[in-house]
Amino acid sequence: MNFKCGFLIIFFCLVFVCPASAGEDKWSWVEASSNSNHWNVRKGWGELHINGNKFTAELYEVDDDNYLRGGENYLRFKMKGTIEGNKVNAKVTTQNSDYQMGTPYTGYYSKKEWKGFEDTKGRKAITLTDGWNFIGLTKEIMKK
Repeated sequence: MNFKCGFLIIFFCLVFVCPASAGEDKWSWVEASSNSNHWNVRKGWGELHINGNKFTAELYEVDDDNYLRGGENYLRFKMKGTIEGNKVNAKVTTQNSDYQMGTPYTGYYSKKEWKGFEDTKGRKAITLTDGWNFIGLTKEIMKK
């Protein structure tokens, strides 16, 4: 009887109490920044942590040349913000730079689900802008 009770308590904690069951997700991202008559485009992967309506993210840049040669990814952006319904507000800080220190971004969260694919059942996306620059994050919703 004690074994069953202990198992149920551990199961309950893992499924219902631990906030990280869906809180730490790997997302892909792209950033486009306007620059003197052209656009700079960066991309990579990120870790997004959601707790209630608040989130934090660390976005790591992937340089195609370095990536193909086994090079390292490096932290490009840190974000803190809120998601309320489909509205997103965030502060974005560019790492190792004096540019964009806590710059406010606004945008949207969306989630679409579909049928007919073997391994995926949908996608989540966050799109943000500060009026000049754009950051988009996306993550597949995998079937279990």
